[in-house]
Amino acid sequence: MMQNTLVDRPQYTDKLLNYADTPVIKVITGMRRCGKSSVMRLFMDKLRARGIPADRLVYLNLDSLVNEHLLEAGSLYRHLSGVIEKKHRCYILLDEVQEVREWPRAINSLMTDFDVDITITGSNAHLLSSELATYISGRYVELPMLPLSFAEYRQFSQHFYPEENNKSADAQFEDYLKYGSLPVLFYHRKDLSFFESLLQGIYNTVLTRDILERNQVRDITQLDRVLRFALANIGQTISARRISDTLKSDQMTISHSTVVSYLDMFCKAFLLYKVQREDVSSRDVLRTLDKYYVVDLGIRNSLLGFRQINMGSMLENLVYLELLRRGYQVRVGKVDAMEVDFIAETTRQRLYIQVCQSIIDPKTKERELRPFYKIQDGYPRVLISMDKTIAVDENGVLLVNIVDWLTGARELI
Repeated sequence: MMQNTLVDRPQYTDKLLNYADTPVIKVITGMRRCGKSSVMRLFMDKLRARGIPADRLVYLNLDSLVNEHLLEAGSLYRHLSGVIEKKHRCYILLDEVQEVREWPRAINSLMTDFDVDITITGSNAHLLSSELATYISGRYVELPMLPLSFAEYRQFSQHFYPEENNKSADAQFEDYLKYGSLPVLFYHRKDLSFFESLLQGIYNTVLTRDILERNQVRDITQLDRVLRFALANIGQTISARRISDTLKSDQMTISHSTVVSYLDMFCKAFLLYKVQREDVSSRDVLRTLDKYYVVDLGIRNSLLGFRQINMGSMLENLVYLELLRRGYQVRVGKVDAMEVDFIAETTRQRLYIQVCQSIIDPKTKERELRPFYKIQDGYPRVLISMDKTIAVDENGVLLVNIVDWLTGARELI
């Protein structure tokens, strides 16, 4: 196993290079430990490869105590203005910028006063979205980052665990489902108990740094229970009232509005993703009974137990995250009283997607395909499962193996 080496993630580094030397601030957002800092360092390596000298590259990790004296807009600006190379464009890279009070003032002043190319990362959606919109509206591009895709996971595994290079994609997929997709796992030995401890530690850091320190949370136990309820119900429509009633039955009094607030906190820390429902026929967005998916299944498994894995919901979670990586906007579809797992859209495509473990059983197949047959338009319909088949259903539904799709061997259209 190799230590302290970086594996390229071109989905992100290529975008950063495309925006380099343009008058926009590059904002990398995502949960802590999803790989933002590594991608920023990879970006710096690529700038050096383009001939940018080291004295024109300035990197600061604002989450480090070394830079504690810079956690105010004026201090940060004065420090950077003192180290910027004045005669040529300077490239400034600021990690975890949300730690700096009134940081947009510093960024705005640097853009105004110097010839700089700025890249920043942040781990809280609320701080980034609200402050960016106010101070530097129209001057930034956001690059949302997720943990490793399965294709990236296999590349990391090949790099860090060469002894497993002969492992099949299906066997690697089992590990991916169990351990999750955070890059940090590859810098440690592969051991279930160690990974469980590591993942719980990452969760506790997110809970403390990005939720508790930034919100008025009175009851940490309630907060944790709300998250665990959401994690135990991945792929199911849930309401704040249902969570509130469930916790009340366990002698824990919590209001509907508090549950809504807690769920929003988890989403803004990029730990959960909320997916709204859409009426397929009218295309109206429905305001009740959302679904929630977790950013990393390893964190989910470490909190609820690695043996408590509902395969159907785990696969659904993975498909949702992969659709985001591939640039789709995703909603849950309502068809009469039935549901389509995902409506996936880009400016050029619209897909209806069902996800299940297997449709070998005829009753399961009929249940999963039934919502498709109620849809009146002609957009493609896809069923993703673990079944090894390349058949197309007689009614035009494309059947796709999830491992084949995640590795790029099959496409959805």
